[in-house]
Amino acid sequence: MATYEHQRKLNPCRVRNCKVTSALMDGDLCIKHWYAKQGKVCPDPNFKTARPPRPSIDRNVVATGKRDTSRGAAAHVLPSTGTKRRRVYDVIMANMSNGMTCDEVCVDTGMLVQSATSAINTLAHDGWLRDSGMRRPTRTGVLATVWIAL
Repeated sequence: MATYEHQRKLNPCRVRNCKVTSALMDGDLCIKHWYAKQGKVCPDPNFKTARPPRPSIDRNVVATGKRDTSRGAAAHVLPSTGTKRRRVYDVIMANMSNGMTCDEVCVDTGMLVQSATSAINTLAHDGWLRDSGMRRPTRTGVLATVWIAL
C-alpha cells in the first residue's frame, strides 16, 4: 500500500514560539525559518509579481560600435528604426498561423537583411517576438528560425 505526501502528519516548526505547523518531520523548520537559515527572504505567496511593461514596438533602438563611422551610421538610422520595427512586427503578426523567418520578412517588406535582422532581434529582446522552435529553409536553402508574435 502506497503512502502519499499529502497524507503526512504536519508537525510544529522547531523555532520557539513559531505557531506554524507545516514542518514535515519533528525537528524541521517551517518554510519561513528555513529561508531565514539560508540567508534568503521567504517569498510571500500573496504577493503577485507583475511583469514590467514591454517597451513600445515603435521605439527607436540602435546599437553602436566604438568607431566614429559606426556612431554616425547609428545616428543616421535612429529615427527610422521604430518604423522598421513596426513593419516587421505587423508582417509577422499578419502571418501568425505559420510564423515567419527573417528571409520571408525581407521578401514581404523589401527590407535589407541587416535591417530586418536588427528589428527582429530588438523585438525579441523586448518580448514582442519569440522563437517558435521551428526551422524553415530560406531562399538559399539554409534553415532559419521561424519567429512568432506574442
